[in-house]
Amino acid sequence: MENQENNKCSKKEKCLKFFLIFVGTIIGAFLAFYFAVDMTFKVMLSPEYHMRRADKMIEQMDKQFARDMRRMDKDIMVIGKEMPNPVTISEEEGGYKVVIALKPFGNTAKNIEINVENGNLLKINASRDVKKGDKEKMMSMQQAFLLENKVDFNKMTKDEEKGKMIINLPYENKD
Repeated sequence: MENQENNKCSKKEKCLKFFLIFVGTIIGAFLAFYFAVDMTFKVMLSPEYHMRRADKMIEQMDKQFARDMRRMDKDIMVIGKEMPNPVTISEEEGGYKVVIALKPFGNTAKNIEINVENGNLLKINASRDVKKGDKEKMMSMQQAFLLENKVDFNKMTKDEEKGKMIINLPYENKD
Protein backbone atom coordinates (compact mmCIF):
# COMPACT_ATOMS: atom_id res chain seq x y z
CA MET A 1 0.00 0.00 0.00
CA GLU A 2 2.75 2.33 0.81
CA ASN A 3 4.15 1.49 -2.55
CA GLN A 4 1.01 2.79 -4.21
CA GLU A 5 1.17 6.01 -2.19
CA ASN A 6 4.76 6.45 -3.26
CA ASN A 7 3.67 5.75 -6.79
CA LYS A 8 0.87 8.33 -6.52
CA CYS A 9 3.28 10.87 -5.13
CA SER A 10 5.73 10.20 -7.80
CA LYS A 11 3.00 10.64 -10.43
CA LYS A 12 2.05 13.99 -8.88
CA GLU A 13 5.69 14.99 -8.76
CA LYS A 14 6.16 13.91 -12.36
CA CYS A 15 3.11 15.88 -13.46
CA LEU A 16 4.25 18.93 -11.54
CA LYS A 17 7.76 18.61 -12.97
CA PHE A 18 6.37 18.30 -16.52
CA PHE A 19 4.05 21.27 -15.97
CA LEU A 20 6.85 23.47 -14.63
CA ILE A 21 9.18 22.53 -17.51
CA PHE A 22 6.38 23.24 -20.00
CA VAL A 23 5.61 26.65 -18.44
CA GLY A 24 9.31 27.50 -18.24
CA THR A 25 9.77 26.59 -21.91
CA ILE A 26 6.78 28.74 -22.96
CA ILE A 27 8.03 31.71 -20.89
CA GLY A 28 11.56 31.30 -22.31
CA ALA A 29 10.27 31.17 -25.89
CA PHE A 30 8.11 34.24 -25.26
CA LEU A 31 11.03 36.17 -23.79
CA ALA A 32 13.32 35.19 -26.69
CA PHE A 33 10.67 36.25 -29.22
CA TYR A 34 10.02 39.51 -27.34
CA PHE A 35 13.75 40.29 -27.16
CA ALA A 36 14.27 39.59 -30.89
CA VAL A 37 11.26 41.70 -31.94
CA ASP A 38 12.23 44.50 -29.56
CA MET A 39 15.79 44.65 -30.92
CA THR A 40 14.57 44.53 -34.52
CA PHE A 41 12.16 47.41 -34.02
CA LYS A 42 14.77 49.44 -32.16
CA VAL A 43 17.16 49.00 -35.09
CA MET A 44 14.50 49.66 -37.73
CA LEU A 45 13.24 52.81 -36.01
CA SER A 46 16.75 54.16 -35.57
CA PRO A 47 17.71 56.93 -38.06
CA GLU A 48 21.24 55.50 -38.19
CA TYR A 49 19.87 52.27 -39.66
CA HIS A 50 18.16 54.12 -42.51
CA MET A 51 21.21 56.30 -43.13
CA ARG A 52 23.40 53.21 -43.45
CA ARG A 53 20.90 51.61 -45.85
CA ALA A 54 20.77 54.79 -47.95
CA ASP A 55 24.58 54.97 -48.04
CA LYS A 56 24.76 51.34 -49.14
CA MET A 57 22.18 51.95 -51.90
CA ILE A 58 24.09 55.03 -53.12
CA GLU A 59 27.32 53.04 -53.23
CA GLN A 60 25.61 50.31 -55.26
CA MET A 61 24.18 52.89 -57.67
CA ASP A 62 27.62 54.51 -58.06
CA LYS A 63 29.17 51.13 -58.86
CA GLN A 64 26.43 50.38 -61.41
CA PHE A 65 26.90 53.81 -63.02
CA ALA A 66 30.66 53.27 -63.27
CA ARG A 67 30.06 49.83 -64.84
CA ASP A 68 27.65 51.34 -67.35
CA MET A 69 30.11 54.09 -68.25
CA ARG A 70 32.84 51.49 -68.90
CA ARG A 71 30.47 49.57 -71.16
CA MET A 72 29.69 52.60 -73.33
CA ASP A 73 30.97 52.59 -76.85
CA LYS A 74 34.71 53.23 -76.61
CA ASP A 75 34.83 54.91 -80.02
CA ILE A 76 32.56 57.69 -78.84
CA MET A 77 34.50 58.11 -75.61
CA VAL A 78 37.81 58.30 -77.52
CA ILE A 79 36.51 60.87 -79.98
CA GLY A 80 34.99 62.94 -77.19
CA LYS A 81 38.08 62.93 -74.98
CA GLU A 82 41.17 62.66 -77.14
CA MET A 83 40.30 64.06 -80.53
CA PRO A 84 40.43 67.81 -80.98
CA ASN A 85 37.77 69.70 -82.89
CA PRO A 86 37.95 68.43 -86.49
CA VAL A 87 37.14 71.89 -87.90
CA THR A 88 39.42 74.91 -87.67
CA ILE A 89 38.74 78.27 -89.27
CA SER A 90 41.10 81.18 -89.76
CA GLU A 91 40.89 84.54 -91.45
CA GLU A 92 43.48 85.17 -94.13
CA GLU A 93 44.03 87.93 -96.63
CA GLY A 94 41.12 88.00 -99.04
CA GLY A 95 38.88 85.50 -97.19
CA TYR A 96 38.56 82.66 -94.75
CA LYS A 97 40.34 79.31 -94.68
CA VAL A 98 38.51 76.32 -93.23
CA VAL A 99 40.41 73.09 -92.52
CA ILE A 100 38.44 69.92 -91.79
CA ALA A 101 40.11 66.69 -90.59
CA LEU A 102 38.72 63.84 -92.70
CA LYS A 103 39.75 60.92 -90.47
CA PRO A 104 36.64 60.98 -88.23
CA PHE A 105 34.44 61.01 -91.33
CA GLY A 106 35.86 58.02 -93.21
CA ASN A 107 38.75 59.90 -94.88
CA THR A 108 36.44 61.11 -97.63
CA ALA A 109 35.03 64.52 -98.48
CA LYS A 110 31.75 62.92 -99.64
CA ASN A 111 30.61 62.75 -96.02
CA ILE A 112 30.95 66.51 -95.52
CA GLU A 113 28.38 69.12 -96.55
CA ILE A 114 29.14 72.85 -96.50
CA ASN A 115 26.60 75.68 -96.81
CA VAL A 116 26.74 79.45 -96.51
CA GLU A 117 23.56 81.30 -95.55
CA ASN A 118 23.05 85.08 -95.69
CA GLY A 119 26.63 85.44 -96.89
CA ASN A 120 28.14 85.18 -93.41
CA LEU A 121 26.76 82.03 -91.73
CA LEU A 122 28.92 79.00 -92.50
CA LYS A 123 27.32 75.63 -91.72
CA ILE A 124 29.28 72.37 -91.78
CA ASN A 125 27.53 68.99 -91.51
CA ALA A 126 29.54 65.78 -91.48
CA SER A 127 28.48 62.19 -90.86
CA ARG A 128 29.77 58.66 -91.12
CA ASP A 129 28.19 55.21 -90.84
CA VAL A 130 30.26 52.77 -88.83
CA LYS A 131 29.56 49.04 -89.08
CA LYS A 132 31.09 46.64 -86.58
CA GLY A 133 29.78 43.12 -86.93
CA ASP A 134 26.03 43.21 -86.40
CA LYS A 135 26.05 46.73 -85.00
CA GLU A 136 25.63 49.82 -87.13
CA LYS A 137 26.28 53.28 -85.73
CA MET A 138 26.11 56.74 -87.21
CA MET A 139 28.51 59.42 -86.10
CA SER A 140 27.62 62.99 -87.03
CA MET A 141 28.83 66.49 -86.35
CA GLN A 142 27.28 69.89 -87.04
CA GLN A 143 28.98 73.24 -86.58
CA ALA A 144 28.00 76.75 -87.55
CA PHE A 145 30.28 79.77 -87.72
CA LEU A 146 29.08 83.38 -87.88
CA LEU A 147 31.66 85.12 -90.05
CA GLU A 148 32.51 88.79 -89.58
CA ASN A 149 32.59 89.49 -93.30
CA LYS A 150 30.29 88.19 -96.02
CA VAL A 151 31.75 85.55 -98.34
CA ASP A 152 31.04 84.61 -101.95
CA PHE A 153 29.92 80.96 -101.80
CA ASN A 154 30.12 80.62 -105.61
CA LYS A 155 33.88 81.30 -105.57
CA MET A 156 34.56 78.75 -102.84
CA THR A 157 37.41 76.29 -103.54
CA LYS A 158 37.88 72.84 -101.98
CA ASP A 159 41.14 70.91 -101.90
CA GLU A 160 42.09 67.62 -100.21
CA GLU A 161 45.58 66.95 -98.95
CA LYS A 162 47.05 64.67 -96.27
CA GLY A 163 43.73 63.66 -94.70
CA LYS A 164 42.42 67.22 -94.58
CA MET A 165 39.90 69.15 -96.59
CA ILE A 166 40.89 72.78 -97.13
CA ILE A 167 38.17 75.23 -98.10
CA ASN A 168 38.89 78.78 -99.16
CA LEU A 169 35.99 81.22 -98.89
CA PRO A 170 36.80 84.60 -100.53
CA TYR A 171 35.18 87.78 -99.29
CA GLU A 172 32.16 88.98 -101.21
CA ASN A 173 32.90 91.90 -103.57
CA LYS A 174 31.08 95.01 -102.41
CA ASP A 175 30.87 96.49 -105.95
